[in-house]
Amino acid sequence: MIAIGVEGTSSYGAGFTRVAVSHGQHVVEVNRPDRAERRRIGKSDPIDAYAAARAALSGRASSAPKDDTVAGIRALHNGARSAVKPRTAALNQIGSILITAPETDRAKYGHLKGTDRTDALARLRPAGGAVHTAVLTALKSLARRVKELTAEHQALVKALDSVVSVHNPGLRAARCSPWACRSEGQPVQDDSRLASGATSGDARLCDSKRT
Repeated sequence: MIAIGVEGTSSYGAGFTRVAVSHGQHVVEVNRPDRAERRRIGKSDPIDAYAAARAALSGRASSAPKDDTVAGIRALHNGARSAVKPRTAALNQIGSILITAPETDRAKYGHLKGTDRTDALARLRPAGGAVHTAVLTALKSLARRVKELTAEHQALVKALDSVVSVHNPGLRAARCSPWACRSEGQPVQDDSRLASGATSGDARLCDSKRT
């Protein structure tokens, strides 16, 4: 056997790749066929297997398979990314509640922005009438959620930085945290492709063009 061509050595083909390499087989990464070719020849497991074999045999596929580091990068990246949407939702809910909150609450907290507002609301001690207490309780809960998700995201990004810096130091040059690119009230959703590989061309923590 000359080589084994595997599509997705760091995803669905990871287990097979790991076993093949452990048995001394030469495994090469096979890129996914473009959409035009898939429409022309069809899509099925046997067709994909033949295509991968032809790519490996012809030398068209020659890249070394991604190692287990990529799985760690993907896990940290997905964990950090999953904190962005709920944090944005909590910030939006705070804004919505303040719009319809009693006048005293709007006057006290409505003009605050970013971390000033979040910190102030997180320190609340709800008291007073039923409506007033309910509004402040909700605001306090949401503010604490924002702070917890922010801390969670920062811890995961720090761990991600550490792994990527060892695996591919050049990738960090393009790093931009989703919540450092804009104000706290307008977080940018991380849309990187770190998990798909370890090259600076196709993986960034934050697309600078969107900021």
